[in-house]
Amino acid sequence: MGHKKIMEMNNGIIKDTKVVIRATDILPSGKPMFRYIEGKNKTIVSGSEVNANKLFNFGTGKCFMTNNKISTYPNDLENEYSHYSSKILNYDTAMAANGKSLYFPGTLSRYNPQGYSFEESRKIYLFCCGIDGCGIEDSRKFAVMKDRWIAPYGPLRTGNVDETDPNITTCLIPFRYQPITGGQNDLSAAERDVYFGRSVITATDGTYAAYFFKTFDAPPELVERYEDGTSFADLSENSIWLADKNTDPEVCVKLRMSVSNTDIKEWFSNTTGQGTCRVNCISLCTAIPYLETGTGGPLYFKDIRPITRYNFNNESLQESTKALDITYYLYF
Repeated sequence: MGHKKIMEMNNGIIKDTKVVIRATDILPSGKPMFRYIEGKNKTIVSGSEVNANKLFNFGTGKCFMTNNKISTYPNDLENEYSHYSSKILNYDTAMAANGKSLYFPGTLSRYNPQGYSFEESRKIYLFCCGIDGCGIEDSRKFAVMKDRWIAPYGPLRTGNVDETDPNITTCLIPFRYQPITGGQNDLSAAERDVYFGRSVITATDGTYAAYFFKTFDAPPELVERYEDGTSFADLSENSIWLADKNTDPEVCVKLRMSVSNTDIKEWFSNTTGQGTCRVNCISLCTAIPYLETGTGGPLYFKDIRPITRYNFNNESLQESTKALDITYYLYF
């Protein structure tokens, strides 16, 4: 984390961010080639709504706790905060409306071994990628707009322009796109702990299971230190309030995630062709974890809402060995 912070955020509860993407390819010689993409994300409107609900009660009565929860929903949604706009759709609803319904078993129970409340269970667990962050030309990267998510539908929308390619049925690109002949076991048990948002899609050449969301490569890491690199834990003083430091303290969450050398490519190979394989935007997403009743896994995530969005120039994934290693920093 020796990189200089290069941006400031003026929205949401995150004061500063940095996304570092390392594009890795294997040269014919067998040696790896690295190239870095760096920039900032932006909290979009659905993320602002979640952040506000995390920080405040919007009900009535003492501490504004009355009339603040939904009580008419099915049991799995009891105690959800009532102050989410019906106009800000989650991915579950929008994908179902566009022929990409997410699969859930008939009986689900909220995964809750720690006894969290409903809203305490809503955390950032997932990320997704797409192709509506940049135009056809690699240099035509679009500014992030707060009311534009990575669309789970088409045609390809770039900025204020619709590029009406009839082959584009989703700007949200699945990480995995597996042919299936029936049943649910198209990925291994280990893979089902990594890829989420399963949707069965019928194409002209068969039926596929698409996985639109992926979890992190490692648990989120909380970093508390000064800008000179001194960790709070390494202070000689017994309190930061007594520390004699000339640099500012910072609290940061570091996330590690990746687009492997097989991710995303399956979808392009079976739709618009490997020559069009690319990615140019990424979002962090909150969700609620669930488990099929009476089983030990895999997990399912519901109420998937994008929090942030980061657009970058087209990154080609045509090469079979190409992969992306992503480090996502959130400064609070």
